Amino acid sequence: MKNKIIKYSICISALILIIFLYFGKLPVIKLNGNDFINIEVNNKYKDLGYNVYKNNKVLNIPVSIKNNINTNKLGIYSVIYELKYKGIKIKKVRRVKVVDTHCPNIKLNGTNEKNIFLNEKYVEDGYIAIDNYDGNITDKVSISSNLKNEVGKYEIVYTVKDSSNNSCSVKRKVNVIEKNNGVVYLTFDDGPSNITNGILDILKKNNVKATFFLVGFNDNMNDIVKRIYDEGHTIGLHSNTHIYNEIYSSAEAYYSDLYTLSNKIKKLINIDTKIIRFPGGSSNTISSFNKGIMSYLSKDVLKNGFHYFDWNVSAEDAYLRSEKEVYNNVIYGLSKNRSNVVLLHDFYNNYKTLNALDKIIKDAKLKGYVFSNITYNTPMVHHTINN
Repeated sequence: MKNKIIKYSICISALILIIFLYFGKLPVIKLNGNDFINIEVNNKYKDLGYNVYKNNKVLNIPVSIKNNINTNKLGIYSVIYELKYKGIKIKKVRRVKVVDTHCPNIKLNGTNEKNIFLNEKYVEDGYIAIDNYDGNITDKVSISSNLKNEVGKYEIVYTVKDSSNNSCSVKRKVNVIEKNNGVVYLTFDDGPSNITNGILDILKKNNVKATFFLVGFNDNMNDIVKRIYDEGHTIGLHSNTHIYNEIYSSAEAYYSDLYTLSNKIKKLINIDTKIIRFPGGSSNTISSFNKGIMSYLSKDVLKNGFHYFDWNVSAEDAYLRSEKEVYNNVIYGLSKNRSNVVLLHDFYNNYKTLNALDKIIKDAKLKGYVFSNITYNTPMVHHTINN
């Protein structure tokens, strides 16, 4: 019995030796990257590749690759790498998980900020939520709000979560304002300048139209003037030179200066504007070197079909004022008038006005004012003539 066991052991050992001598150490498939990877849904799968090694050397052996990946459907899939070596199949498997990590998108109907009057019922403009995997999930949107029937600033928050637990939120600002307290006509003298585009951006963001009383400008400002006009603002005439002792030296000198600017604008954007503002306003005393010139011009421009506008609210931003002072001057002025023609300046580097403008508009709206640009139907605001 003992001899049989010895013979059997010898046979097994011999067989193992024969197999080892025939096959040697078997090759292995090593995957590039991780054995378990994630891929975003709807993206194309691109294999990371592999290498076949035997005894730490790379072998050029054909490897078949099969997978059941459906990148349009969430789940875990397999990529099977297989080779045959001397009749033996060698396999390696990579797991691929198709995932959705993108947040859904909520688009609000209407504007992201709206005003309602005190005691007015809020009406929801609606929304739509789209997910890159789940599609339309508008019915899954939840809404929260701190809105109250009190003058103030509030938010409505829209939140949605998709089937992969990705969540997103958007906000709509709601301003509860008092009933209409009058009209605000924002007017900007002395442009265009290096801040004009910034002013236009703020006006556009707040859906406000204004009036620009221009001075003479170089051709490199043509695009800005065109933008003022194209975005629906009123273009008025201020002065071509803004040099007082030349402009007010005579009526002929005033009109020569005025028509030089008028013709330049007409050539550029094909409008013949008759809306004007006297340099220094009709009440200026800087023209007193020519006695009675303003008394004459203030009447004569009207006879010639012009509409001249002074102001009843001044930011006083032509002087050394801070952003806060500009804001306070305008808001204080609005509190005293029902129809407000506001004087602001668009000269170079007047950043105090540029920086105050957005808050002026928003807070005036909260107080119930509406904004408009000056037209030929706007009631003219005139100062008392001092010369």
